[in-house]
Amino acid sequence: MLIELLWAAVGLGFTLGMGHCAVPFLMRTAARDISLNAPSPRLEQGWKELRRAKEGGRIIGWLERTLFFVALLQPSTNAGSLVIGGWLTFKLGAKWQIRSHLLTMPDSLPDTNDVDYLIARTRLASHIFVTFIVGTLANILLALVGVGVTAFGRHLG
Repeated sequence: MLIELLWAAVGLGFTLGMGHCAVPFLMRTAARDISLNAPSPRLEQGWKELRRAKEGGRIIGWLERTLFFVALLQPSTNAGSLVIGGWLTFKLGAKWQIRSHLLTMPDSLPDTNDVDYLIARTRLASHIFVTFIVGTLANILLALVGVGVTAFGRHLG
C-alpha cells in the first residue's frame, strides 16, 4: 500500500511539474502566430493591458491537472469520467458565460477603422480560444502520462 501511494505521489509530481513548464510553453507556441496588434494607435495602451490579462490560469491549471490525475487514477470506475466530463462542461459554460455576457466588445469604436477593429477582435478571440483549448488538452494529456508513470512504478514494485 505504501509503495502504491509513493508511486501515485511520483505520478502526480510528474503531472504537476511537467505541467508547470510544458503547458505555458505549448500555449505560447500555439498562439505565437496570432498577431495581437491594437486596432489603432490610440488604443495601444488599453489593448496591451487587455492582452496582458492572465485570468488566474496558472492556478486553475495546477488544480485542473490534479483533478484530472486523481480522476484518471482509478480507471475501473466511471467516476473519473464523470468528474472530468462535469469539469469540462462547467469550464466551457463558465467561459462561454463570461465571454458572451460580461466581456462583450462593441461592434465598432469611434476613430477606429471598422475592418482593423474586426481583425483585432477576431485575433484576440482566436488567441483566447487557442490558449483555452491547448491548455485544457495539455492538462488532460499530462494527467494521463502521470497516471502511466504511476502504473509503471506500481508494476515495478
